[in-house]
Amino acid sequence: MEMVVHSGDLSFSTRNFKVVQNWTYLLFDEFFGQGDMEQAQGFDISFLCDRKTVKIPKTQPGFINFVVMPLFKSLSKVLPQMSPLVDNCGKTVTHWSTHEETED
Repeated sequence: MEMVVHSGDLSFSTRNFKVVQNWTYLLFDEFFGQGDMEQAQGFDISFLCDRKTVKIPKTQPGFINFVVMPLFKSLSKVLPQMSPLVDNCGKTVTHWSTHEETED
């Protein structure tokens, strides 16, 4: 059951790319806000929280392939109706791999 709850936290990665992109950038707004506060207080900036160095599209294929995809593959063995979500993850990795960051 814990895996099912955790999959809900990561389920945005299984949606269509526009939804994935919107959620990902919202999440990184939060990460970057944390990094800004850490920097302002003289702390080292946490992993993935430095807006000056992190390229969001570059972070996503690895995250999906090594965190999200294995979780949903495992769940789909028990809940076969989740298999399309695994396919969507693969498509999302492809989108991120070719995505160019813009100001929009």
